[in-house]
Amino acid sequence: MTFGSGFLKSSSLRPAWTYSTVFALWRIVTSASGRLIGEERDLAKKEVRFFCLDQQTGKVIWKTDGLHDRWWVGMEGVHRDVMLLHGFASPDLPGNRGLSAVDIATGNRLWKHDELMFLRATGTSVFASKHETVAGESILELDYRSGALLKSWGANRQAVQQAVDEESPTALYPTHLLSPADEAELQRHSPSGEWAADPQMIRRDHVVVFHVAIKKEPGAVHPVLLIVDPAKKAVIFRDELEVHTPGSFFVESGFLFYLKNRSTIIAVNIG
Repeated sequence: MTFGSGFLKSSSLRPAWTYSTVFALWRIVTSASGRLIGEERDLAKKEVRFFCLDQQTGKVIWKTDGLHDRWWVGMEGVHRDVMLLHGFASPDLPGNRGLSAVDIATGNRLWKHDELMFLRATGTSVFASKHETVAGESILELDYRSGALLKSWGANRQAVQQAVDEESPTALYPTHLLSPADEAELQRHSPSGEWAADPQMIRRDHVVVFHVAIKKEPGAVHPVLLIVDPAKKAVIFRDELEVHTPGSFFVESGFLFYLKNRSTIIAVNIG
């Protein structure tokens, strides 16, 4: 595996693996089963594909097309060992309609309901709403693996919220700088120049991940991703990016995952 010149040669960390595509990477999420689920889109042909990678190695487990639509389908999220997809009410409208589930282990579709809109998922249940022409909204609780109806909650969203516990995410996602000390740490190691936008960071145990964009000539920015060891006051990983995509990194199970230039996923083992 060859790495580009954007990586700092003196870095003590190196990418564990990379995954690249000729399409636009739209979204990546992790699963509890140690898989990385992604959505990629061919903007010219208007085709969407979904894929599953092993988080530790980057090995491709499966790839599939939109399953029931070439373009008007998107990833709602991942719950346990299932990927949830939504459709659209109309190609001309942004509203979601339609809900289906895909087995993360195989890439096969488990179930599909054309008239439902996703609300939330917790435990072994998926909650969705259905708009009836006369009765109004009806909230349904489904089994997340089979799609079978478990309970009808009527139109009482408040009762659902009170009865169902939110599940805390296991991944760490970026925030803005949390303290003056964080700002000083970033200024010590980032390229010189004015920040084009608020920098983002993730703090995990002994390291801090920073994403910062530096203003260059008018209309241009220089985005950089840094991993810093504050105890050593040293940058242990650095990647010079070409496209500024804030929020496109997270930490899960000891790995930093980030998108580079909307076409590559890079995984770095930060322990």
